[in-house]
Amino acid sequence: MDGRKFVQHVMDAFAQQAAGTAPAHAANLVASASRPQCFDHAVMNLPASATEFLDAFRGILWHVRDTMSPEQLPMIHCYCFSKAEDLAKDGVRLCEEGLGGPLDAPYSVHEVRDVAPKKRMLCVSFRLPARIAFMSREEVAQMASTTAPTGDISDGASKGTASSDEKNADTIDASARPTKRTRLDTDS
Repeated sequence: MDGRKFVQHVMDAFAQQAAGTAPAHAANLVASASRPQCFDHAVMNLPASATEFLDAFRGILWHVRDTMSPEQLPMIHCYCFSKAEDLAKDGVRLCEEGLGGPLDAPYSVHEVRDVAPKKRMLCVSFRLPARIAFMSREEVAQMASTTAPTGDISDGASKGTASSDEKNADTIDASARPTKRTRLDTDS
């Protein structure tokens, strides 16, 4: 089972348990959860492909859209590679492309390590945007049919879409080049 199907399988089990219609194997899957309708954190720790699986979170919390506030949405920690000069901007762009929409502030980007000359591993941490998490199944299907495939996730090239950083240029200092374990946080 790939990562996308796993996320969907687990969340379907949560939804079935919340509705009281879970089969025995699904009930066992979520029996140890203290809050059975959601999860708190997701770590996407395969940097070569993690951003490609972010689309699995589209509409993932549709079953609790009427009872969950945006502050309760899970944190996503997505690892990725970048060759770009502006690591923070590129990391955010990769995540926004994977999700299919802009990240909400605050989010953070930190450099994990150098992996090769001019190639760095980053971790972008953000709260799952409500407009992505609560999408209807129809919206998810429509987005999947209209979303163009992303390019090489490590090329650092802009795809011509304005990211949330470009819209809110003051949230991250574009001249700041992170060093190891330097965290670039947004406050607004």
